[in-house]
Amino acid sequence: MALDGEEEPLTGSARAAKPADRWPWVFVGVMLGLAAALIFTHGGSAAGMLGAPQETTCGGFPSTDPGHVVQPRDGRVTNVLVTGGAGFIASHFALMLVDSGGFNVTVVDDLSRGSIHTILRLQELAKAAGQPLHFAQLDVARQFEMAALLRERAVELVVHFSGNAYVGESMVRPEDYFQNITVSTVALLRAMGSAGVSKLIFSSSCATFGSPTQFPITEQTPQRPTNPYGAAKLQAEQAIIAYVKARKREGVAFSAALLRYFNVVGADPRGRIGPHLRHEANKLYPRIVDAAYDVVLGLRPELRVMGSSYPTKDGSAARDYIHVTDLVDAHVKLMAALRGNSLLYYNVGNGMPYTVLEIIKVVERVTGRPLPFTLSQERPGDPPALYSDPAKIKAEIGWEPRYADIEAAAREARRSREALKHYDPAHPSPSVDPLEHSGPAFTEDSDDAPKLGDNPRIAIIGAGPTGLCAAYRLTELGYTNWELVEASEKASGLACTIRDENRFSWDIGARCREWLYHQRYSPARMRDTWVGYPVQANLWRLPRDEEWLHAGFGEALTQSFMAPYNSKVWAHPPHEMNSIWVGERVATIRFEDILSNVIQRKDAPAWGPNAQFRYPMNGTGHIWEKIFSELPKENTRLNARVAAVPFDGLLSTMPLPLLLRSLPDEPHLAPMADGDNGAADHSRFKHQTCNVFGVGIEGDQIPEALNGVHWVYFPEDEYIFYRVTVLSNFSPQMVAKPFQQWSLLIEVSESKHHPVPRSRAKLRALVKEGLVKSGMLPEGAKVVAMWDKRLEYGYPVPYVERNMHVHEADRALRSLGIWSRGRFGSWKYEVGNQDHSCFLGIDAVDSMLFGGSAAGREATFNVPNKVNVQYRKYDFDFDPAALARDAGRQHTFGKPPRRLQRLPQWDWVAHRCKEHDVWTDAVRKVMVALPRPTKWLIHSYEGCGAAEIKRPMPEMLREGLNHLDRIPFDSALPQIAAWLRHIAAHYAKLPPVVVFVPPNVPAASPLLAADGLSGALVAAKDFGAWGRHPTDMPRSMRDDFCAKLWPLVQQGRRSHRPCPERVVGMGPTATAAYYASAQTVRAVPLTVWQALLAAVSDKSTGAATATMLSYSMHIFFGEKAMLKPGLVHSHQS
Repeated sequence: MALDGEEEPLTGSARAAKPADRWPWVFVGVMLGLAAALIFTHGGSAAGMLGAPQETTCGGFPSTDPGHVVQPRDGRVTNVLVTGGAGFIASHFALMLVDSGGFNVTVVDDLSRGSIHTILRLQELAKAAGQPLHFAQLDVARQFEMAALLRERAVELVVHFSGNAYVGESMVRPEDYFQNITVSTVALLRAMGSAGVSKLIFSSSCATFGSPTQFPITEQTPQRPTNPYGAAKLQAEQAIIAYVKARKREGVAFSAALLRYFNVVGADPRGRIGPHLRHEANKLYPRIVDAAYDVVLGLRPELRVMGSSYPTKDGSAARDYIHVTDLVDAHVKLMAALRGNSLLYYNVGNGMPYTVLEIIKVVERVTGRPLPFTLSQERPGDPPALYSDPAKIKAEIGWEPRYADIEAAAREARRSREALKHYDPAHPSPSVDPLEHSGPAFTEDSDDAPKLGDNPRIAIIGAGPTGLCAAYRLTELGYTNWELVEASEKASGLACTIRDENRFSWDIGARCREWLYHQRYSPARMRDTWVGYPVQANLWRLPRDEEWLHAGFGEALTQSFMAPYNSKVWAHPPHEMNSIWVGERVATIRFEDILSNVIQRKDAPAWGPNAQFRYPMNGTGHIWEKIFSELPKENTRLNARVAAVPFDGLLSTMPLPLLLRSLPDEPHLAPMADGDNGAADHSRFKHQTCNVFGVGIEGDQIPEALNGVHWVYFPEDEYIFYRVTVLSNFSPQMVAKPFQQWSLLIEVSESKHHPVPRSRAKLRALVKEGLVKSGMLPEGAKVVAMWDKRLEYGYPVPYVERNMHVHEADRALRSLGIWSRGRFGSWKYEVGNQDHSCFLGIDAVDSMLFGGSAAGREATFNVPNKVNVQYRKYDFDFDPAALARDAGRQHTFGKPPRRLQRLPQWDWVAHRCKEHDVWTDAVRKVMVALPRPTKWLIHSYEGCGAAEIKRPMPEMLREGLNHLDRIPFDSALPQIAAWLRHIAAHYAKLPPVVVFVPPNVPAASPLLAADGLSGALVAAKDFGAWGRHPTDMPRSMRDDFCAKLWPLVQQGRRSHRPCPERVVGMGPTATAAYYASAQTVRAVPLTVWQALLAAVSDKSTGAATATMLSYSMHIFFGEKAMLKPGLVHSHQS
C-alpha cells in the first residue's frame, strides 16, 4: 500500500470502489476498529483510550515539555527498506536516497494503490545514477515473507510509509484503515524482530491529534483522534512505543522515530517523479495544491471546498503545509540519529496555518488565473485547524525546511507539475500493477481485433511445431488459401533432432510409428548425493545436519534448491520472476507425506508433471518431419528468403521482438520491443540463452547412478550446467551403436545476470569437468562424440511485467491481422512445450477462420493454467462448412476434410510382484501383429516395491518399447484389488478393450499369441476368460456371497433376482485372465466398482471377499451366474 499524504477537506466523500481483500487478518482489523471507537468521537473532545479518563499524556510521551535534546547524527546505515515505495512520499524518499548515494535501497509495495510506473521510474533513475534499488511486490502484513525479505536484503533500517491516508475514506471503511495501518505495523514489528532489524522510522500523522483546543500543536499536545485514520495511526504509534520499551527491558537494541506529518504539497523539483496516482480514492480525496492546478490545467471543472463555517478567519479549514522534499529530508536526517533504544518523536510542518481559501488565492497569484470553487458542508471527521510548532525537530536534528514560504512551495509545485507532462489525476494514465495482466490477453467479449474476411489468405512464417500444426489444421479442414514459408532446409524448428558427424542424435526440444513410454526418474544432484524428484518429497536423502524441519521447511528448501536451481535455469534473479508458470511445472505435495518420507527414510515414487511421458524412437524432430511430409507441397516452401509475404492473416512464429521490428510499414510497433534485457536483441522481453552440449561415450557400462535416469537437476554453483539429460535412456536409436554406447545432453544457461566464458573450448572443458566431478562421466570414459550448439533464444523468462508487455504487443499486432504465436512468438514459457506450441498454431487458425473453437478463444495462449489441466478431445466429426456457418463466415474449402483416423486402444491390466517382464515382450508382439494399428498400454500394479525403484538401462528401454506403466501397489492386497482399482480410477476413460492379466500367464498361452486374443474378440466382443474350466463356488461361501456381494450384483445389474443357488466361475486360480469391453464395464455404476474395491481391501475380511469375487467376477461383467464354458479359453495351445 502506498501512503499518499494527508488530504484536505476539499472534495466530496463519495464512496470509492472497495479494493479486493488481500490478507485474511481483516477480522483482526475490524476488532481493532471496534476498540478504537472508544478513542475518538465525531465532535472532537473524546474520552481516552478504552474508556480511560481524558488524556493528560501524549500517547505514551510526557505531557510536559522535557526540553530539546540535540541528537547526535553520527549513525550510519547502508541497507534501507522502504514500505509503500510506489506511493507519493515514499517514492520521493527513495529518490533522495538514490541522489545521496551509498545506500542499498529495497522498495516494498503491494501496488494496491501505488503505481508500477513509479517503481519503474525509480529503477530507471537508480540505474542512471549507478545506485542499487530493488523492488519487491508484497503486502507488509505478510509477516513471514517480510521477515524473509529483511534477512535476504540484510536490512538495517526500515522506513515505514505504507497504509491508506484518506480521512474521508476512513469514515466510510474504518476496518480497512485498522487493517493496513495498525495490523500491518504490528506484523512489520514481528518481522523485524524475527530478522534482527533494529531501526524503524514510522510515518505517522497530525490526524492523531484530532481537534486540539490549543495551538500550535507541539509534541506534548494530547492525541485524541476524531477519525479512524488518526486512530489507526495512534494505535500503530503505541504498538511501536511498547515494542521499544519491551526490547529495552530485554537488553535488546531497537530504536524508533515517529514523524507526525502535516499536509504535503509539491513534488521532485527536477520533475523526475511526482504524484502519479491511479486508485479511485486518489481522485476523490486529492491534495489541495494538486487539485488547484488540475483546475488551472482544465483537468477538473472546479474546486469543491468542504466546510465554510469552521471557527477560522474565513470559515474554511486551516492546515499546515510542507513541501514533500522538506518532509523526506527530515527522514534522511533521522536515519543517522537512531541508536540503542532511542525513541524520537517529532511534528513535521512549517508551523504556519493557511486556510483552504487562502491556498486558492496563493495559486491564483502564482498562475495569474482565477480558480472557480463551490462551498459545501464540512466532512465528518475533519477538525477545523491543524498546524504545528516544528521547534523540536529543528533543534534536535538540525532540520530546516527549504520551502517554508507557502507561495514558494506553490511555485515549486507548479514547476513540478509542468515537468510531469504525464500527470493527470482526473484521468490517470494506465499505470497498473503488471500482475493485473496475469489473466487472458482477450476473451470473446473483450476481443476488439478486426475479424478477417471470407476466404482470407493466410501466411505462416516458420515450420516449427506451431507453424506445422497450423498448416496441418488448414490441411485437415480442406482450406487451400494458405502458404507456409521456412528459412531453413528442414522443418521442425527448435524441436529438431540433430545427427552429428559421429551419428549420435541430439534433441534440442527433448521435453515433449514407434513410441516409447517412460516413467520419469529425474533426481537432483545436491550435497554430493542423489535426491529423487520431486526434491521436496525426498528430503531424507540430504545430510542430517541440515536441519530441514527445524530450520523451517519452506525457507530451507527455497535456499538450498528452489532459488539456486531456478536462478540457474532462468539466468535471471528470482525477484524478477512471476509465479504464473509454476502450476504446470512444479509438483506440489502434502507436508505430511514429506514428513512420513523423512521419518521412514523412504523415497517418494515418481509423480507430478510429466511423471509418465512418451518419446519417439528416433527423436522428437521426426514427429515434425512426418507432419511436414503430410502437407501439400504446393503450399510449403523451405529455404525461403522472403522480403514480403502477402496476407490477410499472418501467423508468425519468429521471436516477438524480431517481429515487432520487421514491419517497416508499421514503425510504431518497433518501440514496443525496446528495452534492456541484456541480451543480443536488446529488447524488453527477457529470455535466457541456452548452450547445449552433447557427449557420446563408448561402451555399455553406464554409471549405476544413471541407470533408469532420464535427467538430473544441478542447483549448486559448483556445476556450470543446470540439467543433464541421459538421452540414450530415452531411446536406443539416439546413439550410433545401440546398447553399445550411451550419451548425455547438457544445458548451460546464459544471460547478463549469468555470464559464461565466450570461448567454446573453455566452456566445453568446464562442462566435462563438471560431469566428471558429479559422477555423470566416469574417469577414463572413452568420449567418442562432443557436440555443442548455442541457442540465443533458449527459454522465454516469465518475468513480472511479461504479460503486460506481451498482451500490449498482441493487441497491436492482431489489429493488423498478425498473430504472433509459438514458444518465442507468444513468449509464454508455461505453454512453450512442443504440444503447447502445436495447439497455439491450431488455435490461431481457428481464431482466424472461425473466431475461436470449442475450447474457447485461443485457450492455449489466453488461459494456460486451464488448458494445462485439461485433456482436449479431438473432434473426429468436424464439419468445416458448419464451423464457418456458425461463425457467420462464408469460406471456400477447396478440398475434402482430412480427419484423423480413430485408432482403437487396449489396456492390459496386471498385478505383479517381482515377476520378470518377458511377458510384456509378448504383449507387444500381439499388439503390433493386429491387422489394424492399435494403441496400447500395460498398467502393471506392482507390489513388493517394484514400481518404486529405477531400472537398468536395458530394462528401462524395454519398458518404454512395451508401453509398460508401473504403478505402486500395496502387496498385502489381493490381485483382484488391482483390477478393481484400475476400473475405479479410469472408469470414465477406459478404452474399448480391457484385458485383466494375472501374475503368472504361461508363456505359451494363446492369450499372448498373435491371433489368440483377437480371435476370441471376434467370437465374443464384450467378454471372455482364459484359464482352466469353470468351477463351482463352494457351498460354504454361498451365505456370505448372498449377503455381501449379491446386493452389489443387484445394484450393478439393476435386477431384483434372488441370490442363485449355484455360482460357477474361474475361481482363485493364479492364471485366470479376463477381457471385457469398456461398454460392459461401464454398464455397472462406478459406485458398485468402488464398493467392491473397498470390500476386497478390508484388512480383516478382504481376502475372503476376494475369493468369492474370483468365482463371481464374470457376473459383474454381464454374464449369468453359471459361466458358459464356451467363453473360457485354455492357456494350452
